[in-house]
Amino acid sequence: MDVVELARRLVEFHSVSNVSSKEIADFISNLLDSAGFSVEQQSYRLSDGVEKVNVIATKGGEGTAKLALSGHIDTVPFDEKEWRNHNPLNLELRGGRFYGRGACDMKGFLAVAMAAGMRIPAQELSAPFSLVFTSDEEVGCIGARKLVEEKGKIADMFVIGEPTSFQPFILHKGYIFVRINLRGKGGHSSEPAKGRNVIERALPQVIMRLNEFKSSLESIRDARLSPAYPTLNIGKLSTSRNAAKNTIAEECTLELDIRPIPGQDVDEVFDALRRYVAPEGDINGITVDMKLVRKPTLPFETSADADIVREAVAMTGKPATSTSFNTEGGIFNHSGSESVICGLGSIAQAHQPDEFVDERFLSEDFVRRYELLIRRVCGKKS
Repeated sequence: MDVVELARRLVEFHSVSNVSSKEIADFISNLLDSAGFSVEQQSYRLSDGVEKVNVIATKGGEGTAKLALSGHIDTVPFDEKEWRNHNPLNLELRGGRFYGRGACDMKGFLAVAMAAGMRIPAQELSAPFSLVFTSDEEVGCIGARKLVEEKGKIADMFVIGEPTSFQPFILHKGYIFVRINLRGKGGHSSEPAKGRNVIERALPQVIMRLNEFKSSLESIRDARLSPAYPTLNIGKLSTSRNAAKNTIAEECTLELDIRPIPGQDVDEVFDALRRYVAPEGDINGITVDMKLVRKPTLPFETSADADIVREAVAMTGKPATSTSFNTEGGIFNHSGSESVICGLGSIAQAHQPDEFVDERFLSEDFVRRYELLIRRVCGKKS
C-alpha cells in the first residue's frame, strides 16, 4: 500500500471527535502489527460512553522511544452540503491537490509517518522508534492527556505532524476555555422589583472587568510570538432558552478563551481572572459562577538548541519559528519530552470545507524525508 492509498483508506473513516475512534484505530493497529511494530492500544470512554482509542506502535526495542512521530486520528465535523465538488470521506486528486476531510489535518501526515516507519526493518534500528496516534485532539487534546497521565514520558523526542507547510515550530501559546454563568431571579418585566435582571445588574460590570483583565495581559510580552502577549476573547454570549423581551433575564452565559504564553502558569491565570471578575462570587445580587470548560492546554516551547530541533531544521531546510495555533506539544513536553511541530499542508486548510493538501506532500519525496529522520535518530550507525 503506497502513501496515497494509505491516506485514502484513512480519509474513508468517519472519525469526527464525537464518534468512536475504535474502527480507525484497529485498522492502523493491524497494519502496523503486520509491519513489525509492537502495538498497544489505550482505550477510554467519554462521559457519554463513546469509546476512544490511542495507538502506540513501537519497533527497534522496548522502553521509552528515542523518537516518535505523532498525530491525531480525529477530525472536526463537516457539512457535506458545504463541500462543492468533493465527497469529504473520499480522497480525491484534482488540480494538484488531494481533497478530503483530514487530508491536511492530519490523516495525510499519518499516512506519510506510517509509510516511513513501516519500511524500516526493526533490525536496522539501534533505539526504539514509535508512532503515537491520539484521539480527541480537536476537542481539547483529551487522548494525549490520557496517554501521559497513564504512561508519563512516551518518547524522548516528538515530531508532531500538524500542518506547518513543512516548517519546524517550537513555540506556541496555551489555551484556556472559560464559561461564566450569571444567575439572578426571573419574573415578568411589568414587576421589576420582584426579580434580579442579570443583564442590567451584572453583565456590564463583568464585560468591563474582562476587558480590563485583557488589557493587563498585554503587559506580558514575548517578542517571538504574534501577537506578542496573552490574548483574551469573549466569543459567545447567550441567555436562557425562555428569555424574552418581556421577562426579567434570570440567566446569562459568556464563553471566552485565554491564550497564555510560555512561562505563564495556566492555573494561576485562571485563578487571577476569577479573583478579578468576581472575588466574592456575586455582583449586585447576581451569582457569578466561573468554570473551566475543560482542562487547559499548556503553552509549548522547545529550546532551539534541542537535538530534535536541529534534526527538524536539517530535514526541512527551514528555520524553527513560532505558530499561533495550539497543539499537543505542551502536553508531551510537560511529561519530559522535547517536541517539534512539523507536518504537511497549510493550517489555512484545516477545518475548512473542501479541505486539501498539495499533491507534493503525499509523495515518495516526503516519505523519504521522514524515513531519513527516523534513521538519523534511531538507526544503526554504519
